[in-house]
Amino acid sequence: MGILLLSPILKGCVSQGKSYEEALRNIKEAIELYLEALEADELAFLDRKATIEFM
Repeated sequence: MGILLLSPILKGCVSQGKSYEEALRNIKEAIELYLEALEADELAFLDRKATIEFM
């Protein structure tokens, strides 16, 4: 049986592992990847917004 961990403030950010330690490592990595994706989306949005405002 595995361990399931989730981030209560990052919707959909969930990970699992065979042990608590593995699940904890995995959720930390999932959070990092989640935040990187949010940052990339934000930068893309700001770039589009700047282009629209410039026009």
